[in-house]
Amino acid sequence: MIRPEVSKTNRRRFPRISSNAVAWIQAYRQRGGTFEGKVSAYSGRELQEHRTANWTAGGITKWIQQGMRHTFCSNCLARHRDVNDLILQSGHDSVDTMWRNCHAGVPEAEAEKFWAITPPVSEERKIIPENSIGPSGLK
Repeated sequence: MIRPEVSKTNRRRFPRISSNAVAWIQAYRQRGGTFEGKVSAYSGRELQEHRTANWTAGGITKWIQQGMRHTFCSNCLARHRDVNDLILQSGHDSVDTMWRNCHAGVPEAEAEKFWAITPPVSEERKIIPENSIGPSGLK
Protein backbone atom coordinates (compact mmCIF):
# COMPACT_ATOMS: atom_id res chain seq x y z
CA MET A 1 0.00 0.00 0.00
CA ILE A 2 1.17 3.54 -0.73
CA ARG A 3 0.25 5.88 2.12
CA PRO A 4 -1.99 8.86 1.26
CA GLU A 5 0.50 11.41 2.55
CA VAL A 6 3.11 10.39 -0.04
CA SER A 7 0.79 10.12 -3.04
CA LYS A 8 0.07 12.90 -5.53
CA THR A 9 -3.69 12.62 -5.05
CA ASN A 10 -3.53 12.13 -1.26
CA ARG A 11 -5.23 8.75 -1.73
CA ARG A 12 -4.05 5.30 -0.73
CA ARG A 13 -2.96 3.08 -3.59
CA PHE A 14 -2.84 -0.68 -3.71
CA PRO A 15 -0.32 -1.55 -6.46
CA ARG A 16 0.49 -5.19 -7.10
CA ILE A 17 4.10 -6.09 -7.66
CA SER A 18 4.43 -7.97 -10.96
CA SER A 19 6.82 -10.88 -11.39
CA ASN A 20 9.15 -8.82 -13.56
CA ALA A 21 9.24 -6.06 -10.90
CA VAL A 22 10.16 -8.74 -8.35
CA ALA A 23 13.01 -9.83 -10.66
CA TRP A 24 14.36 -6.24 -10.72
CA ILE A 25 14.07 -5.99 -6.93
CA GLN A 26 15.91 -9.30 -6.49
CA ALA A 27 18.65 -8.19 -8.90
CA TYR A 28 19.02 -4.97 -6.90
CA ARG A 29 19.25 -6.97 -3.66
CA GLN A 30 21.85 -9.37 -5.18
CA ARG A 31 24.04 -6.40 -6.03
CA GLY A 32 23.90 -5.12 -2.44
CA GLY A 33 21.12 -2.57 -2.92
CA THR A 34 19.72 -1.03 0.23
CA PHE A 35 16.15 -1.54 1.43
CA GLU A 36 16.22 1.02 4.22
CA GLY A 37 16.38 4.77 3.86
CA LYS A 38 17.19 6.21 0.46
CA VAL A 39 17.45 3.79 -2.42
CA SER A 40 20.05 5.99 -4.12
CA ALA A 41 22.90 7.92 -2.56
CA TYR A 42 22.71 10.47 -5.40
CA SER A 43 21.55 14.00 -4.68
CA GLY A 44 18.49 15.18 -6.61
CA ARG A 45 20.74 16.93 -9.14
CA GLU A 46 23.02 13.90 -9.59
CA LEU A 47 20.03 11.60 -10.00
CA GLN A 48 18.61 13.89 -12.70
CA GLU A 49 21.99 13.88 -14.50
CA HIS A 50 22.05 10.06 -14.49
CA ARG A 51 18.44 9.87 -15.67
CA THR A 52 19.17 12.29 -18.51
CA ALA A 53 22.24 10.26 -19.53
CA ASN A 54 20.18 7.05 -19.50
CA TRP A 55 17.36 8.64 -21.54
CA THR A 56 19.89 9.93 -24.07
CA ALA A 57 21.54 6.49 -24.30
CA GLY A 58 18.08 4.97 -24.83
CA GLY A 59 17.21 7.42 -27.60
CA ILE A 60 14.58 9.28 -25.57
CA THR A 61 14.52 12.92 -26.63
CA LYS A 62 11.58 14.15 -24.56
CA TRP A 63 10.57 13.09 -21.06
CA ILE A 64 6.82 12.79 -20.52
CA GLN A 65 5.69 13.75 -17.03
CA GLN A 66 3.81 10.79 -15.49
CA GLY A 67 4.80 8.77 -18.57
CA MET A 68 5.99 5.75 -16.59
CA ARG A 69 2.80 5.62 -14.55
CA HIS A 70 0.65 6.00 -17.65
CA THR A 71 2.68 3.30 -19.41
CA PHE A 72 2.09 0.97 -16.46
CA CYS A 73 -1.65 1.73 -16.54
CA SER A 74 -1.98 1.21 -20.30
CA ASN A 75 -0.13 -2.11 -20.17
CA CYS A 76 -1.98 -3.25 -17.06
CA LEU A 77 -5.32 -2.49 -18.70
CA ALA A 78 -4.31 -4.41 -21.83
CA ARG A 79 -3.28 -7.44 -19.79
CA HIS A 80 -5.89 -7.56 -17.01
CA ARG A 81 -8.81 -5.61 -18.55
CA ASP A 82 -10.11 -4.43 -15.16
CA VAL A 83 -10.37 -0.64 -15.10
CA ASN A 84 -11.84 -0.50 -11.59
CA ASP A 85 -8.97 -2.50 -10.09
CA LEU A 86 -6.51 -0.36 -12.03
CA ILE A 87 -8.01 2.82 -10.58
CA LEU A 88 -7.27 1.49 -7.08
CA GLN A 89 -3.70 0.56 -8.06
CA SER A 90 -2.89 3.83 -9.81
CA GLY A 91 -4.59 6.37 -7.58
CA HIS A 92 -6.64 7.92 -10.37
CA ASP A 93 -9.83 9.59 -9.22
CA SER A 94 -12.28 7.98 -11.62
CA VAL A 95 -12.80 5.90 -14.75
CA ASP A 96 -12.90 9.18 -16.72
CA THR A 97 -9.46 10.17 -15.42
CA MET A 98 -8.12 6.73 -16.30
CA TRP A 99 -9.47 6.88 -19.86
CA ARG A 100 -8.12 10.42 -20.40
CA ASN A 101 -4.62 9.24 -19.47
CA CYS A 102 -4.69 5.77 -21.03
CA HIS A 103 -6.99 6.43 -23.96
CA ALA A 104 -4.71 5.20 -26.74
CA GLY A 105 -4.56 1.67 -25.43
CA VAL A 106 -1.85 -0.89 -25.91
CA PRO A 107 -2.27 -4.06 -27.97
CA GLU A 108 -2.23 -7.20 -25.84
CA ALA A 109 0.89 -8.52 -27.60
CA GLU A 110 2.78 -5.31 -26.79
CA ALA A 111 1.61 -5.49 -23.17
CA GLU A 112 3.02 -9.01 -22.88
CA LYS A 113 6.41 -7.68 -24.07
CA PHE A 114 6.21 -4.94 -21.43
CA TRP A 115 5.51 -7.44 -18.62
CA ALA A 116 8.40 -9.61 -19.84
CA ILE A 117 11.07 -6.92 -19.33
CA THR A 118 13.52 -8.35 -16.80
CA PRO A 119 17.10 -7.62 -15.80
CA PRO A 120 19.80 -9.04 -18.07
CA VAL A 121 21.23 -12.15 -16.43
CA SER A 122 24.75 -13.49 -16.66
CA GLU A 123 24.45 -17.25 -17.17
CA GLU A 124 27.81 -17.72 -15.48
CA ARG A 125 26.98 -16.01 -12.18
CA LYS A 126 23.18 -15.57 -12.43
CA ILE A 127 23.41 -11.86 -11.70
CA ILE A 128 23.05 -8.74 -13.80
CA PRO A 129 26.22 -7.47 -15.48
CA GLU A 130 28.42 -4.90 -13.72
CA ASN A 131 27.78 -2.22 -16.35
CA SER A 132 24.06 -2.27 -15.44
CA ILE A 133 24.75 -1.02 -11.92
CA GLY A 134 25.51 2.48 -10.66
CA PRO A 135 27.24 3.22 -7.33
CA SER A 136 24.01 2.77 -5.35
CA GLY A 137 21.88 0.51 -7.50
CA LEU A 138 20.51 -0.10 -10.97
CA LYS A 139 21.12 2.65 -13.49
